[in-house]
Amino acid sequence: MNTSIYQVGGSLPTHHISYVERDSDYQLYQALKGGEFCYIFNARQMGKSSLMVRTMHRLQQDEIICISLDMTQVGGEIINPQQWYKGVIVNLWLSLKLRNQFDYKQWWKDHDDLSLVQRLEQFIDQGVLANISCQKIVIFIDEIDNLLSLNFPTDDFFAFIRFCYNQRATNPEYNRLTFALLGVATPGDLIRDRTRTPFNIGTAIKLSGFTPEEAEPLAEGLEAKFGCGKTLIREIIKWTDGQPFLTQKICKLMMNIVPQNEAQDILKGLEGFWVESIVYRYIIDRWESQDEPEHLRTIRNRILYNQRFVGRLLSIYQQVLDNHHIKADDSREQIELLLSGLVLEEQGNIRVKNRIYQAIFNREWVREQLMVLRPYSQAFEAWIKSGKTDVSRLLRGQALQEAQHWSHHKSLSDDDYQFLSASTELDALEIKKALEAERAKTIELQLVSQQKTSRLQRLLLGAVSAGFAITLILGLATFWQYRQAKLSEIQALTQSSEAFLALNRPLEALLQAIKAKKSLNKLWWSNAEIQAKVESVLSQTAYSIQEFNRFSGHRGSIYNISFSPDGRLIASVGQDKTVKLWQPDGELLANISSFEDETIAINFSPDNHLIAVGVRDGNVQVWNVKQTPPTLEYSWNAHQQPVMSVVFSFDGELIASVSLDGSAKLWKINGELLTTLSNDGIPRRAIAYSPNGEMIALGGESGIIELFNSDGSLLKSLPNHQREVMAIAFSPDSDHLVSASRDRTIKITNTQGEIRQSIESHDDEVWDIAFSPDGKLIASGSRDQTVRLWKKSPIDQLYYPREVFRGHEGEVDAVSFSPDSQTLVSGSWDRTLRLWKIDHPLMTNFQAHEGEIWDIVFNATSGVMASASSDQTIKLWDFMGNPLATLTGHITRVNQLAFSPNGKWLASSSHDGSVKLWNLASNSVHRTLTDHQASVWGLQFTPDSQKLVTASWDNTLKMWDEYGDIVQVFRGHIGAVWGVDIRSDGEMMVSSSHDNSVKLWGLDGRYHSRLNSHQDGVWSVLFSPDGDLIASGSRDRTVKLWLWNPTTQTYNLYQTLSGHQGTVVQVAFSNNGQYLASASDDQTVRVWSRYGDSLVHLGGNCGMVRTVEFSPDDQILANGGGNGTITLWQIDKILGLNPLEYACGWIGDYLRTNKKLEKSDRRLCEF
Repeated sequence: MNTSIYQVGGSLPTHHISYVERDSDYQLYQALKGGEFCYIFNARQMGKSSLMVRTMHRLQQDEIICISLDMTQVGGEIINPQQWYKGVIVNLWLSLKLRNQFDYKQWWKDHDDLSLVQRLEQFIDQGVLANISCQKIVIFIDEIDNLLSLNFPTDDFFAFIRFCYNQRATNPEYNRLTFALLGVATPGDLIRDRTRTPFNIGTAIKLSGFTPEEAEPLAEGLEAKFGCGKTLIREIIKWTDGQPFLTQKICKLMMNIVPQNEAQDILKGLEGFWVESIVYRYIIDRWESQDEPEHLRTIRNRILYNQRFVGRLLSIYQQVLDNHHIKADDSREQIELLLSGLVLEEQGNIRVKNRIYQAIFNREWVREQLMVLRPYSQAFEAWIKSGKTDVSRLLRGQALQEAQHWSHHKSLSDDDYQFLSASTELDALEIKKALEAERAKTIELQLVSQQKTSRLQRLLLGAVSAGFAITLILGLATFWQYRQAKLSEIQALTQSSEAFLALNRPLEALLQAIKAKKSLNKLWWSNAEIQAKVESVLSQTAYSIQEFNRFSGHRGSIYNISFSPDGRLIASVGQDKTVKLWQPDGELLANISSFEDETIAINFSPDNHLIAVGVRDGNVQVWNVKQTPPTLEYSWNAHQQPVMSVVFSFDGELIASVSLDGSAKLWKINGELLTTLSNDGIPRRAIAYSPNGEMIALGGESGIIELFNSDGSLLKSLPNHQREVMAIAFSPDSDHLVSASRDRTIKITNTQGEIRQSIESHDDEVWDIAFSPDGKLIASGSRDQTVRLWKKSPIDQLYYPREVFRGHEGEVDAVSFSPDSQTLVSGSWDRTLRLWKIDHPLMTNFQAHEGEIWDIVFNATSGVMASASSDQTIKLWDFMGNPLATLTGHITRVNQLAFSPNGKWLASSSHDGSVKLWNLASNSVHRTLTDHQASVWGLQFTPDSQKLVTASWDNTLKMWDEYGDIVQVFRGHIGAVWGVDIRSDGEMMVSSSHDNSVKLWGLDGRYHSRLNSHQDGVWSVLFSPDGDLIASGSRDRTVKLWLWNPTTQTYNLYQTLSGHQGTVVQVAFSNNGQYLASASDDQTVRVWSRYGDSLVHLGGNCGMVRTVEFSPDDQILANGGGNGTITLWQIDKILGLNPLEYACGWIGDYLRTNKKLEKSDRRLCEF
């Protein structure tokens, strides 16, 4: 029989002999014939399209009109909504043969005043149902997962399908119209707004593998050739579990491989053996190269493509392999595995779909993928094999830091999290033990010294001279041992501080740095290297820390927090069924523990006297917190499910509450129900009262925000989010709402319903949101464990990213501002409340670019700061970091910037070899210079602003006049030229290069001299303002100062400044010439005196620091780098500080009130 009866991949034609009918064929046919809406969501290559083709044919035999819309043909991710809807309508118009009924182009124009989905509704009503009478119509929508790639929401399209179903109740004509949806997806993927989902109105058709009985049509071809077709099919299905693609493929392999004249004899009694042989030889062995048409690679790619979740998927699949099956729980990860086709759900359990998959995607394959994925695989596997008891396998130090950095923003297995958590705890414990050992050693040496002294004193009576000598020798030896022990202890404290800083645990880091400094101060004489290290880590930590206090006391996750209106109290609630009242300094004033269930929501009354508490059991309680202890005033059963949020009205007379039972209610404070705002069963989490008392806002699972009048009447519904709204807040002027959602966005909407701004910066769901009382800031807390601040621009009134507060070790689900807007408190699942300074006294840190920042420059004339980035943009800011403009035009990384001395021009160099000259009056490109043959780096204007010098990786420097003509070319470097500067008198130019040299030139092109001393390429070079010094920064990790010698008329090496642990990328002199700053890949900035003294060491807060620059008045030091953030340091204040005194002042409340600290630590800052 011809082998073409077996088709591997693609849709089978209607009457194809190898088509296998399953129960799903009958179910789909009967459902559609009866007018039911249907959907078939399953993995690829399970026969969905073939089922659609066969069902369409059967329905057409019943005179039902059937058409199919392939979503891959309608449009992809680059299409806009109008093109997509128009494509759908045109496909329907053509498929239903309506050309002779009306002209769709004219129809489209006639309905131009309608929205796109309204046009589609009118087309179905006026164009389809009106022109096709009597007959039933079934519309199949195939490859529906393609909708996921569209760059606009698809909710309206599915609302349209639901509309067609609902119309049946009022317009019988719609009973003739039915839809069937097919694809690799879930309803949750396609429908973000659950109030519009059409999938609760139809029938789910489940596609299963072939059974041996169903697969008999496939046996016919095998029977004709081998005489044992049914036996072979049974053996094949043992391997494929009836998976259509694999079953057809093995049948075809059997037909092709075994010669016709041997077929009947060769398999007799060996059917199972031959099927197994063919499966191993042609499918399993070297499967990646033999996987044609592609099937197995599709499964692999589906699992591995999402780098964030792949670890979790592999872990769950590994559990399936180890236990043969696991219990189904409908989690997102299990759904992803099911959609890949690798596993199936059977009787409430998840198992591998078939033996072929199990043989290919086996434990070894999973192990190999995890080996590639995890940077700590060997240690992890050994730890697992030991039953999680072998602590020698846990990570420590740098290895632990690298693993934690890798795991950030990834969804890992529970074992991974346990391994990293155990490693973190062990690392902290070993650091603590090392410190204790050093202290014990120090004490022991002191005792030994005392004992020896005592013994020597007794011997002194018998031998004064000899005893004196022995005492001196032993005393010196003992002192040396004591000193070394103390230095070792200080070194351990310093390393511990650095480790805590890397782990985003700043308070712990500062604590260790203070200990190191205090111990160092007690030594009469210390190692200069250790002294520099201690000073460095103390200043880095003290000047950049943003968390200033931490409250510990809750025994479970913290769910909500609230600052009292007078700022005297902070209230917190959580999993431990308590309400805790704190002073802002961290002193716990009251602990209310009489609740029978978890406390979820809390809010203060405007007069500070009362708190309203929402409880998981559905109760609302009102407590008087002016009493000591607080007293319960009122309690009532408000809802049938957990109370997620409670708020007081502006006058304190009313309380509003929302619940997961879908209801929102308005109460008097004594529990008397005034009105029910909503009770539609859709879970709600968020409620907010406007400060003017006129509006109430609700948000929940639907993603819609509802605005009500204060009397409970609905004003409007705002479809803001694609997923659940977690929190809402009104602006202080009541004109705007800000909302946080599981869709990872923050949206700012005016009360007319217009979305003013949509912010997408968090890496996970956003769980809480708050306006500052002064309206200048928004704070957000997220599942990504960060707190973010957004500041309002006085120019366009939009909110721009500012600080990112890191440190929480669990999801952040609560944020609250102090009444003066100066403090932010955050609550987390890590059981802590943390307090953050809003206006940091020493620095401002904000996200400026989406790529690395390579240069920052100041314009003294206009008061503008400019930054250049690898995101191909230049951004202009005021000196406080408020955005002014974004300049676009470069097509690759922007390397360096230079303002002209007259303040009219900005020059920018790019990796594409071009230089652009920008007119600052219009922020437009005035001229583009393109003569360089490689990337252009440094650039500098002459003092008269008439010429520009550029340095390039083509080994040359070029001077351009104001017309864009080259007036001079400087040749002499034998490597890429990176830096260039012109002396203030305009008489000399200096350049630095990859060739390790610094060269001096006359501006007329004359080569002057070469300065040799660096051992590697020189990134940056700069004249001091008075021209007496040159500073150069190099890949050899040093900064060198060169001093002008008027006798020899050149510069001589004056100082070599060491301390950086990475390439020195840029140097900058202060405008008064007294200070020098250096930026390095080691993620730090150092400030030196012009004489080479190290003054301060700052953490860059931006990853690898690429640029540093002083403001014109020398009050600000700006730096930027690898993570796209800019830090503005109040350097004039920092240089006048004592870092130890500043650190102790910052940490004072924490030392005094945090109960988790040891007693010895509490007295750390007592001088």
